[in-house]
Amino acid sequence: MTITDLENKYPKRNLPDGAEVVRVSPSPTGFVHLGLLYMAIICQRVAESTKGIFILRIEDTDTAREVKGAKESIVNMLAKFNIKYDEGLKSDTQVGNYGPYVQSERKEIYDVCIDYLLSVGRAYRCFMTLEELDTLRAWQTENKIRPGVYGEYAKYRDKEGSGPYVIRFLSRGNEHTKFKFYDEIIGDMEVPENDEDFVLRKGDGLPTYHLAHVVDDHLMRTTFVLRGNEWWASLGKHIEIWQAFGWDIPKYGHLMSINKTDDGGVRKLSKRKDPEADVQHFLNQGYMPEAIIAYLLRLINPSFDDWMKDKIKNDEKINTSNFPFNIKELSRGGRGPLLDIPKLDNISSEFFSYLYPEELYELILIWSEKHDIEFKNILEKNKEYAINIFSIERKTKKNNKEKIRKDINKLADMRQQYYYFFDELYEKEKMNRQLDQNYPFSTSIARELKEKIKDMDMSSIDLWLAQMKEFAVYLGYDKFANFMRDFRLALTLEEKTPNLYDVILVMGMERVMSRL
Repeated sequence: MTITDLENKYPKRNLPDGAEVVRVSPSPTGFVHLGLLYMAIICQRVAESTKGIFILRIEDTDTAREVKGAKESIVNMLAKFNIKYDEGLKSDTQVGNYGPYVQSERKEIYDVCIDYLLSVGRAYRCFMTLEELDTLRAWQTENKIRPGVYGEYAKYRDKEGSGPYVIRFLSRGNEHTKFKFYDEIIGDMEVPENDEDFVLRKGDGLPTYHLAHVVDDHLMRTTFVLRGNEWWASLGKHIEIWQAFGWDIPKYGHLMSINKTDDGGVRKLSKRKDPEADVQHFLNQGYMPEAIIAYLLRLINPSFDDWMKDKIKNDEKINTSNFPFNIKELSRGGRGPLLDIPKLDNISSEFFSYLYPEELYELILIWSEKHDIEFKNILEKNKEYAINIFSIERKTKKNNKEKIRKDINKLADMRQQYYYFFDELYEKEKMNRQLDQNYPFSTSIARELKEKIKDMDMSSIDLWLAQMKEFAVYLGYDKFANFMRDFRLALTLEEKTPNLYDVILVMGMERVMSRL
């Protein structure tokens, strides 16, 4: 097989003018990073908005770091978040005519391209051992010379050796010369030429990212390479590879990384340090995938805030697929977007507020199956009661409340928000707080209050409030608010709850009397 054969096998795509071919290319080296989801959303929107093609390509040439099952995790996670791509690995199959879409299955293609570079004098076999490389770098560092294999330090450029070898690129660049380059995200840049003879194929026969992504993007006919800004420093290398093959260079766009605050400073979200880097962390907390997508769209495009406010104002259900994405509004510099969990909570509460009680019940049941089996069992035993609880100050199929309580940010909070409705959880919490000797009411007042409320008229909130005010005066309270605070504490152990009238209606008078 030759370069010409590859060009014929993977011809230029027949797409409308302006259509972009984009890809995400994760490495299966661990959990699914939040940055992958961030990038995938952008690629999906670029492809959709231009009537182009979106590709998932798995870059698994770093066999030492590959984690078993990570490829499947990537595919499953993108599906969970409804990230749809046109070509690539899908479950156990690969879809598309420009594959394979897993780099470890493309070795023959890379070998053909490396043979071509060898034949035109733009690559060579390097027999330097690891010990020789370490010695060279130590000497260069000691003598204040830039470390690396380049120029006079590339000893095998013009000679053969013996033993194991790697394939290095033969650079013709000058590090002191810069060329102009337009980045679709950053804008105009000046990029230093590359002069390093970097490795194209490792000793295990697999290519490095530098070669593989250029070959793959050319043969898959990628028109727009979107990637993280950590690859800025390597752009000179990649441009020189494109030029060595004589291929048209696609558009590049380098995206700023997601950051977080740490000890008063700001740093890049770390795969090693930060649990928030793992998408699964947010699912374990019980955030809805739709809310996470909405939050990431906000990080991607600042105009999302105004768009969402307009939807809320007009009481429209938030469908993020309708958000008018514009890549020109992406961050063009600075430190990059900042992870803001309170803002995620705020967005998430909007999505939960649109759920009917029955939908919320099913969601918490599924979540608690994995994360809180005790709560799941209690909910299953009390299904109708639980749905009534979740109906308080929420839209139901029977009513359409104007003001909706937006107190659910994530499913992990629901046990603590609703525990007091369930006697077994209430008693457990009461013991945890050691409130047995600390009730807001004395025994005598509680006894009197029980006697007063057992025949309370609950036919309307106004009538109920009037009776409660009478009780407060009768019991000697100067302020009605203080009486209601104590009454709320007695029933729920909490100072803040939904409307107490609604709470009592759902709890039922028998449970209220028992609590008193």
